Amino acid sequence: MLTLEELEQRVIDHCGAEGINDFIDFLARKPINFWATEEPDGFLTDMVILALWKLIDGGGYQKILREVHLPFPFNHKSYQFNCNIIWHWGEKWGEHWIVWGDCEEWDQAAARIPKKERLAKVNLWLDSFDLPMENPKGWSKKDTNFSYKQNRYGRRYIVAMDGLTGIRWVGGGYSPKVYDGTYMQLMRRELSEVMKGARVVADAHFVTAGEGYENTKFITPYPKPAGGKRRRSGEGVETLSKDKERFNIAQRELRARVEEPFGIIKQMFPILERPWREGKVELDGVVLMALAFHNLK
Repeated sequence: MLTLEELEQRVIDHCGAEGINDFIDFLARKPINFWATEEPDGFLTDMVILALWKLIDGGGYQKILREVHLPFPFNHKSYQFNCNIIWHWGEKWGEHWIVWGDCEEWDQAAARIPKKERLAKVNLWLDSFDLPMENPKGWSKKDTNFSYKQNRYGRRYIVAMDGLTGIRWVGGGYSPKVYDGTYMQLMRRELSEVMKGARVVADAHFVTAGEGYENTKFITPYPKPAGGKRRRSGEGVETLSKDKERFNIAQRELRARVEEPFGIIKQMFPILERPWREGKVELDGVVLMALAFHNLK
């Protein structure tokens, strides 16, 4: 059985002391009412450690409480309630550590990455991912929350990163059925000013993302020509030119040079690999927390 002190060290080793201490200081200034029969000194820190361990370990609330010795009375229902409070506030805390910065910062971070000539000015990377959620009773593929990527209920996020894998912006969560380019168009009024000077590399789902953005360029692969099954004669078959194919290869390789955000999320909080069983608001908070801890670490 683990002591709280041993558990705290494991969480610190995983998430980083700076981020955890800052998160605790942030929560200490908020009007939080935990469920507990008593709140001894250091109770807030204990709750943060337990809430983060739930995301790292991924076990059930009762299982974790059986494995950790607590010097105060505490049951699994209180544990779940308190975790949800902490995860809810995680979104506001995370927003503080995820900032756009400016073009000069993006260029400096991108300078370490070798690029082909036509991609030399790329300074931001944009990617989306879906996180799986527990299917509700009576669910249908027609529901707006259904994710074809996950083949179940899900929630989508878009992340902008610099060349050092620093997280610069998180969009979402929102319906997985919203096309990535459409979401960026919906966010244009909010993002157009802060993204000035950005040269963003992204996949084909962002082809329409840049319409109406000022001094911002979205660099996406050339789409493959539309067409039916290849005819034996070859008549009517269209292909990309060699130059466009080479560009697409270089563009794909450049995207791969920065770690994908889903990998960052899973590494920080492995529980997110499995269907999320709590609320959407709490999931949004956990995503922001994971990416903020990544930035601070």
